[in-house]
Amino acid sequence: MKKCIQLFKQLVLLFLSNSLFGQTNVFLNDVGVSTRQSSNMGFVPLFVISNSEVQSPLDMAAPDMDNEVKNYTIKLPKQEVKGWLYGWLFQEHNISDYNSNNILFITKNEKIITHKGPARIFVLDRNHDFDFTNDKVDTLWDSNPNKLISYFEDSTTSTGITIENFPHNRFWKFSNMIDLFINESKGRRVFVGAKYSLKVKRYQLRYSQFKIGNQKLIFGIYDKNNNGRIDDVGIDEAFIAQNSNKTNEFDLRSSVGFDSQMLLTWLGNAYLVKYYPLNKVFSIRQATVKCSEFTLMVGQKIPRVKYCIAKKEGGRSSIRKVNQDNGKVIVVWSAFDSTFSNDSTFWHDAIRLSNKNKKNIDWVMLNYGGAVKYLSRYNRTYSLPNDCLQGVLSPNEVEKLKLQEMPQWFILDNRNVIQKIGKGYNEYQQYRDEIN
Repeated sequence: MKKCIQLFKQLVLLFLSNSLFGQTNVFLNDVGVSTRQSSNMGFVPLFVISNSEVQSPLDMAAPDMDNEVKNYTIKLPKQEVKGWLYGWLFQEHNISDYNSNNILFITKNEKIITHKGPARIFVLDRNHDFDFTNDKVDTLWDSNPNKLISYFEDSTTSTGITIENFPHNRFWKFSNMIDLFINESKGRRVFVGAKYSLKVKRYQLRYSQFKIGNQKLIFGIYDKNNNGRIDDVGIDEAFIAQNSNKTNEFDLRSSVGFDSQMLLTWLGNAYLVKYYPLNKVFSIRQATVKCSEFTLMVGQKIPRVKYCIAKKEGGRSSIRKVNQDNGKVIVVWSAFDSTFSNDSTFWHDAIRLSNKNKKNIDWVMLNYGGAVKYLSRYNRTYSLPNDCLQGVLSPNEVEKLKLQEMPQWFILDNRNVIQKIGKGYNEYQQYRDEIN
């Protein structure tokens, strides 16, 4: 009863604050991955269970050949005691005295046939007690290979993994190397080979889309210590990001340490985030902040950024000194980013239309990662208007702009104060439609 009253009070407070301060409430319904993990091979070796015993994990990063291999007796599911394999998933946290930083799992060495078709049985020792009779059995059908296996049974708040057979044919050199390595260092373990082991993808993000005004963004938590929970204060990380074409992969360069109250900034705006652990909800509202280590802020004066002029005579010029009687649109783009190339025609049409309508706006297109020769070739390909200033930015000057996305644009008034920061042409067009 007391818990129900507390929950009711929390919901009332959330409703009142939502009404009074224009905030939005977010439940983290989706799972995703960080770009930090994208290059991880995800190989997890499998070993044979014999006489209901498993052996201690094999540290493939730094094996100690003289280290004693320990045996642990486990309880297998009662219905079947034969044909089981086991493995260990590395986790960056301590789960028990006997074996830190790892979680044990078992799986069948052959698929079973169910009414839904062929399936693999997978059991995580979520209790860390070596007893698999009291753990949830995950059945992974071939028809749903991307089913998430949560570290906790509450999949609405837990992070987890997906598994598949290791793609031996695609990585046969790696497989041969791993087979040789493990067979030399396995001790008493019985290794089934890379061909019959697993490829694991870790979903360490929980996120959801939120909307404040006309702004649609992503808010999420990175389970940094990979223990399944997303609310470890000072360890896990909170982030805000743009909607991405890669629907569940996000860059966490602007993440902050998790706490019950956090201030996040994204493309010139600040957001105050509060966490309510009782009902696992986050409240988000816009806040006023003058500066941020991650982004330049709306209302802030543009830094003294100098760029190399894209002309034969060369030289350097300052963004601040570009026609101080007019407003400016600064577009920073990369020679290696396909997004800008795909939108080039739209940007150029916007520049021509702006100049034709005499909007008193100067356009400055700044490239990062290319060179003046590259810009010359680019202009011949995409017909950039002549009345647009062009330049190349050095790495030091780019750092002053605190870019969070690429391409990124800034709208300045005639005092060089930032009015709006955004990403991509579509967002720019949406902004122009809103103010016109």
